Amino acid sequence: MSGLRVMSFNLAGGYDEHEPENAWKGSGRSQLVCDVIEDASPDLIGFQETQWPNFATFGEALTAYDSFQGPHANDPPHLFNPVFWRRERLQPRSRGGFWLSTTPECYSRSWDSACVRTATWVRLHDLANGLDFLHVNTHLDHISEQARTGGASLLNRWIANAARDGELQLLTGDFNCNPWTPEVKDAAAAGSTITDAVHRILLAAGFEDAFLRAGLRDGAASNTYHGYAGTEYDPMLHHLSWRLDWVLFRGAGLEVDVETSDIVRSHRGSLYPSDHYPVVSDLCWK
Repeated sequence: MSGLRVMSFNLAGGYDEHEPENAWKGSGRSQLVCDVIEDASPDLIGFQETQWPNFATFGEALTAYDSFQGPHANDPPHLFNPVFWRRERLQPRSRGGFWLSTTPECYSRSWDSACVRTATWVRLHDLANGLDFLHVNTHLDHISEQARTGGASLLNRWIANAARDGELQLLTGDFNCNPWTPEVKDAAAAGSTITDAVHRILLAAGFEDAFLRAGLRDGAASNTYHGYAGTEYDPMLHHLSWRLDWVLFRGAGLEVDVETSDIVRSHRGSLYPSDHYPVVSDLCWK
């Protein structure tokens, strides 16, 4: 079996005029993001909330990676959910994208979504084991639960139709909802098994959550959103507060193991690489 390190990383964009202390340029955030990626050394990255300044930095700094930006979301300045892959390990077979709506082939939104949302996909050949796999990267709506569940159902259908027999299917993204629902603060501290609708939809369709498969448990300390506050952020204050960023996989009959799954909490003093922590999972399959 050969290991594949997969990262999902919401970058919080590249302009940040409303938060100059966290601006992509000038605050040191762009260098910190590159350092975090270099330290983690992922083979495959699904980014969310990526804008042109992010692409410009990565074009100079992430020289070991190739990428596909995918379709854009919203009016300018556009947001993208690109996929990056380490070229010495992975080779692209095909690529594309679609919008999370009832008309996914064109720029559109549905289900009372507050924003236009997209998915980017790349079919990759793994030079380490000779197998192809399908990677889809997305970002669900932050307001409408109907848009999140509609998007999750569309993602499941699209992947099921696009995947080839026996092909590993990866789904990364910022899903803007919790895989568990804390009903009261005491329950949150202890952990909970009550899952959000999006998580239920995808797991019922055969996807597995790498974080849970690695033997980890959700609780108040498993949040990936922190609003640039790190450990000072109180996850009970907002619904965007828990483990929003997931690495999911569907083995399609393959033997898949998860060696590790980590929430990367790196920071430099009060400076954080994003308002989300990136997540990294090591998958093995044969």
